[in-house]
Amino acid sequence: MYLGPGSTVLLMRPPNGGLSEFEIRGEPPDWYRGNIVLKGLGNITSMMKQASEMQGRLAEAKDKVAGIRVIGIAGGEMVKVEATGDMKILSVSIESSLMETGDHEMVEELVTAATNQALQKAKDAAASAMSDVAAGMDIPDLNEALSKLGMGG
Repeated sequence: MYLGPGSTVLLMRPPNGGLSEFEIRGEPPDWYRGNIVLKGLGNITSMMKQASEMQGRLAEAKDKVAGIRVIGIAGGEMVKVEATGDMKILSVSIESSLMETGDHEMVEELVTAATNQALQKAKDAAASAMSDVAAGMDIPDLNEALSKLGMGG
């Protein structure tokens, strides 16, 4: 069988799905050689590697955030609330002199204020940690997504 220049041969379906005939002129078209497909595989491989790196960095960030400790204070340090970067309250401390006043409403307001302050500090610290991890990652709209989650921007 002769397949030299000027010969016509049916090879395979091109990417558009139709049948294609072409004359052999030295090199087959890109879609036949696989150049387009291989370029795509290179991109997929790169994306998979980047996703794997990102998973590791996010796990590291999660551990870092969980290790963050912040304290919210209210009433001139009469009420202290300790929280973690992942928004867990660890402790609430109320000075005995405040409890002895018998003003339950004031105690409740101070506990609420100290808790809100601690949680805001935790949120800010977590956002900072996530921004540090996200730095250097080429992910479109990542900062926008983090800001929507309340974690930076």
